[in-house]
Amino acid sequence: MVRPDDKLEFSPTGRATCRICKTKIAKGSVRAGIHYLHEGINWYCKYYHKDCLKTTSQGISLWKKAKLPPEMLLKQKGGNDLSRMNLLDLGVSKIEKKKRVSDSTIRERKVLRETLRLLRRDIARRLHHEPYKVFHNSTLDALVLQLPSTKAELLKISGFGLKKTATLGPCILPIIQGYKRKQLTSPTTRTNSKSSSSNYGAVPSLDDEEIEVVGEVSNEQLIDQVFEEAEKLGNVISL
Repeated sequence: MVRPDDKLEFSPTGRATCRICKTKIAKGSVRAGIHYLHEGINWYCKYYHKDCLKTTSQGISLWKKAKLPPEMLLKQKGGNDLSRMNLLDLGVSKIEKKKRVSDSTIRERKVLRETLRLLRRDIARRLHHEPYKVFHNSTLDALVLQLPSTKAELLKISGFGLKKTATLGPCILPIIQGYKRKQLTSPTTRTNSKSSSSNYGAVPSLDDEEIEVVGEVSNEQLIDQVFEEAEKLGNVISL
């Protein structure tokens, strides 16, 4: 079996435990994920504090054997390979910079994020679920950052498989496309975040890959029409 690339990332929940120091890795702090083959069948990821990898003999040995992604295998000027420990520092620097850019983009798109958050709440109420079961905050942020316009693009978002894309795509995609249209027609417009009930949506056909604009509606109207259309086709919307 092909070993997945190991990774550096921000801890999303704070539930993982460092396998070296045996303490929790705080939410939002940098962690390294190193894969191992379990019983020769599946690859699993063990997580570590970056400082434990840098300052302990066990950590240094693990990091030297890590399978780094191509973007981390950089060269210094002059052609000398960067040491593994320098690559660790460089990797941390890169993801911290990426996070700053992402956070800035999410702040700029705060109205869209709030609209999608309220959509998630309303869908959860309709299906009698908790909002996180519709999709997590990390998925919400990914929607705001990546702005998927089609079902194929939505499938690339972590947390969206075939079923959830088919179920939620007709609600989510019109809102994002409506946001894109508004950005194109008035790129300098800045809307107060309190206007979270903005009518971005346009009800699509459930079969369409590209969304056809048929008029702007509120979140509640969008959900109602998508559910009604599904019922007419004999489909049951569930997560």
